[in-house]
Amino acid sequence: MVRQGLAELAHSSGITPQKLLAKALKKRRDFQEQNTDAIQKLEVTVRVLRRRVKTKEDILTRERILPEANTLQKITRYEAHLSRQLLQTLHELQRLQALRSGQPLPLPAALDVVVEGASGGGMSEVFKATQGGLDK
Repeated sequence: MVRQGLAELAHSSGITPQKLLAKALKKRRDFQEQNTDAIQKLEVTVRVLRRRVKTKEDILTRERILPEANTLQKITRYEAHLSRQLLQTLHELQRLQALRSGQPLPLPAALDVVVEGASGGGMSEVFKATQGGLDK
């Protein structure tokens, strides 16, 4: 069907099908050569844009990994608070387990002292109270 169509086009323009095909191929090559520069420029533009997108994605990924400074400080404070509570609870559990098993209770191996809102001489009073508790 393609050959018949080519033959009819060639006959209507008054040339042989081989010449018509050769003209079509030549025009195609010329068109490709004319647009080669434009294609190369577009390829360079594509590479530059891909680098920009990659850089932007990397920046957004880093921003999503670490929160802002204020939020990070809050998280750090909460984690420290929870860590202290966990240690205090662990020490209390160890003492309760020893008490339940009937073992004599030695003084705690770790002394948990939490100072909250002490002002003025409050710190020294808390320290004296803990020292007095150790002597008993």
